[in-house]
This record gives sequence, C-alpha cells and structure tokens, in this order.
Amino acid sequence: MFPSSTTRPNVSIDGSATRTWGYIIPDTDKQEFRSWGAERFVGGDLFTAALSTTQGAVVIDSSDLSAGSGNYGRGITYTEIGSADMRGAIVPRQLTADTDVVGLEFWTHPSITLGAAVELLMALGTTSDPDLVEFPHAGGVSFGARVAATLITTLADDATPSVSAGNLFKTGGTTTITDFDNGIVGQTIKILAAHSVKITDGAPIILAGGADYDMTDSDTLTLTMYNDQVWQEDSRSVN
Repeated sequence: MFPSSTTRPNVSIDGSATRTWGYIIPDTDKQEFRSWGAERFVGGDLFTAALSTTQGAVVIDSSDLSAGSGNYGRGITYTEIGSADMRGAIVPRQLTADTDVVGLEFWTHPSITLGAAVELLMALGTTSDPDLVEFPHAGGVSFGARVAATLITTLADDATPSVSAGNLFKTGGTTTITDFDNGIVGQTIKILAAHSVKITDGAPIILAGGADYDMTDSDTLTLTMYNDQVWQEDSRSVN
C-alpha cells in the first residue's frame, strides 16, 4: 500500500536496491506505482554507439510481443492535465519486416486511435536511412515559423555524387554528372553550380526538353525523385 500522502518520499532507484510504493488495481491486470516527490533513476551504463539493449537506466520490455512490420510495442502514455483522459503517448513501432528497424511514434490526439494520431517515426537500422525523420500522417505537417536547411553540402567531383547528406548542394568539380546516388523517393535536391559542369539527360535524370543542361557558375537546378531512382526536373535558373 502507499505510504501516507503526508510522507511525500523521494523515490530513488540506484541499481542496487529498488524502493517503490504501489498496489494492484482491483479487477485489472494493472499495477500502479505512485510517489509524492521527485523520482530519481540512477543506474545502467551510458549508451554507446552500439545501442546495447542492456544499457540505460529504464527499459520498457516488449520482448514477449509479436514482431512484424507495423507492429507496436509497449510505450508511455500521458493523461490530460487535470483529467484522467489519455491524451498522448510515445510508442515503439516496427517499421519494416527487418526487426532492426524500429521507430518511435509520438501520438497527440484526444482519442489516441490508430490512424488518427500525429506520428513521428525515426528509423534506426540497416534497411532505412538512420538519419531520416518521417512524418507519415496524411493530414500533413504545419510549421508556425521559418524552416531553414542549415546544411549545404559540396558534391563529390564524380559522375554519380551522393545526395544522402541533405537537400542543398554545390557542385564539387567539372566532371559530367549522369546520376545522383543515394536519393530516396520524395526527396527534392537543389544544386548550385560552382563550376561549369554538364548534367546529362537520361533515364536517371529527366531534364526539361530532353536535353543536357550545361550549367555555369551560379546556375541552379531543382530535381525531385517522384519515382524510385528517377530524378525529375522541377525548375532551373540560368544566371
């Protein structure tokens, strides 16, 4: 049972002993723990690049649940302030059939129903870009301020430079470009010519008019990958 509310203890879990107060909620399978002071969790190792599941002070275990693309694990749910109604959650979700690719969904919705939540997925694994943050909710994303891409990358001086680093690029040399590697469907890239360089029209890059684009210093080109591994020209400026 809980200690008296007037006690208001600080709960400390230091790795060598566990001191909590709680009880089983009657007629449910839930157990409630409550404290009347600050809770401090001290223990576990700092995370390393390996992201070992044995590290960290708090582990939410979903190991007994069924794996599968789109399946959810156990998460953290938040009530409305001043009410017991559930208003938000952070839940792990398996993004693909590859069990290494697990993301987090942040739900904020009055009913927290599947398909109605605002979802933010971050893929961590080998079959998805580990730096990619996806907003898959069909309702779109609204920003109340400017959104600035602060990273402008210089492309490698080769025929198929990688564009995995972002969306804004400068040319890296004069080698004719026949494709841009490591793009993903839905990605838009903007290229500023810092040299005189040819962009070749072809199956990987579809340019306006079906002709090569001989860029000179300060010219720009905007491409979008609407279909897998095919860049389509959106616009250009000849400066």
